[in-house]
Amino acid sequence: MKRTILFSCAALVLIVIAQGVYASHLHLLYYQKYGPFFDSMGYTNLMAELLSIAKEEGIAAALSASTQAGTVTLPWLTVSILSPLIGNTRLTGVWMQEFWLGVLAISVFFYLHRYRGASAPWSVLLSVPFLSFLAVYQYNGGVSDFRMDLFLYTFLSLMAVWYLATMETDSRLPWVLSGLFLLLTILNRATAPVYMAAMFGPPLVGRFLMRPSERLMLVRRVALYWGVGFALGAWALSRNWAYIYDYYFVLGADPTANLPLGQSIYHLLHARNSVGLPLSLAMVLMVLLHMSGKVDAERPLAVLKDIDWQVLHIGFAPALMLALKGAGLNPFVSMPSVFGWLLFAIAPFRGSLRMNLRTGLGTAALLAASLVCAWKGYASHTQPQVGDNKIEMMAAVKQGLSLIREDARSRGKAKIEFVTSHLGDFQASALRNVLVYELGAQLRKGDYRLPDGLVMRADYEAPFSPPVPLNWERDLPGKTDEAKIEYLTGMANSQIDYFFLPDEKTIGWLEKNRAYNFINTKIRKIKEKLLASGRWQPLGAPLVVSEGETVILYTRRDAGTSAP
Repeated sequence: MKRTILFSCAALVLIVIAQGVYASHLHLLYYQKYGPFFDSMGYTNLMAELLSIAKEEGIAAALSASTQAGTVTLPWLTVSILSPLIGNTRLTGVWMQEFWLGVLAISVFFYLHRYRGASAPWSVLLSVPFLSFLAVYQYNGGVSDFRMDLFLYTFLSLMAVWYLATMETDSRLPWVLSGLFLLLTILNRATAPVYMAAMFGPPLVGRFLMRPSERLMLVRRVALYWGVGFALGAWALSRNWAYIYDYYFVLGADPTANLPLGQSIYHLLHARNSVGLPLSLAMVLMVLLHMSGKVDAERPLAVLKDIDWQVLHIGFAPALMLALKGAGLNPFVSMPSVFGWLLFAIAPFRGSLRMNLRTGLGTAALLAASLVCAWKGYASHTQPQVGDNKIEMMAAVKQGLSLIREDARSRGKAKIEFVTSHLGDFQASALRNVLVYELGAQLRKGDYRLPDGLVMRADYEAPFSPPVPLNWERDLPGKTDEAKIEYLTGMANSQIDYFFLPDEKTIGWLEKNRAYNFINTKIRKIKEKLLASGRWQPLGAPLVVSEGETVILYTRRDAGTSAP
């Protein structure tokens, strides 16, 4: 028995390693042509900063900084601890996610095999879809990317699978593990408690009401094993609560969207899209095959009493919670629904799982669909959606940085400041990202030191790129737009060496297509004021980022020089 379990876990580890190699390959393919973007860019930039702290000031300093770095903590704790072993590569994020996907696969295996009675080989096969659905292989939000949505799915699923194991045994071990993953989930995402309340609150209440003999045990174990984890997680969040509150309750467009239910209900569709059409069809087939062996033709509704409504609730709760809350239609935040839906397809009824012709056919369909999802990942990374307009992103970023380096060298500059003042695909954060991960810049206290010795900085990115109106009103001095633009112009004329500005056609495109980034509604006037100062001249050819976005690099002349 022990040998069988060992071989089964080894097989799952090999599957995860193979997926990690594939995801790493897809990642490298994407970044050959396309550039860093949005959340992924922010997380990998922060990863480089914390790795720099760990290497320069020590692991303890990095661990302290990790609890005050944005809305997540666990990835930065991991980077800090592993800092002696890793360097600046985005692939760190890939393998960090693969490690926890491997833990999830093994946990699902144990749940199905030890607690639900499925054979070891069958349990291994049924564990695969939990780490191989469509969203896992998307260039944006998948395992080849590095953002927190897949992590949230993974840790909530780990908490869920071990909570469900508590229904099958009197052992304390599943409670300990579910409490551990409760803590890790909170450390990985500040919004996790809201998901937990939706996913586990109703099942716990139902369990309390329906099983009177378990009430005292249930209260004690929830209070102890979940209470300790929640308290530690809350303490970690309190270390950076001001930022978290600002992000989720003041500035965040999605959490504060307050959409009507008619719109927000599309979170269910986004959750289905995370599964992918092939796997969704296979899941429906699996449920129907289970039903066909269970339904009594004379009493068809009797089957309802055997359905595992708790698992079904865990599946629908995340998407329904987001819909009822009116959250913005972020396509990734409903991903935790995938776990409950998959588990319900595999085990829609309570009791032991047994392999037969029907379940064998359903398992084959699930595995085939999971392979199709993996295959679709190649197209996602080599031919991103047309709507993203990422045509020559990486080439444009590298060319822009090369122009700065050549000009700075010709003028004898050892340190320069650069900035952008619009939020499209080409922005200062992307430039900083490429400096580290493509050009080998060493980051130390805001200095991006290139191998040739030139130091680049982007200290003024925040004031020049406010994403929402509140940032514009609160963070910039001046009571009017004119006063704020005057302030920014003065700052640029005294502090900035190189400024990337969109051309006129791009400004129109930004105003039409990216107005949700507030600074894009002000860039026209900023550019006019800046160029009217007579201090700036274009450098090099326009940089074509996409069909909608072209930028021009401007360099600041010394005061008193005449225009060319």
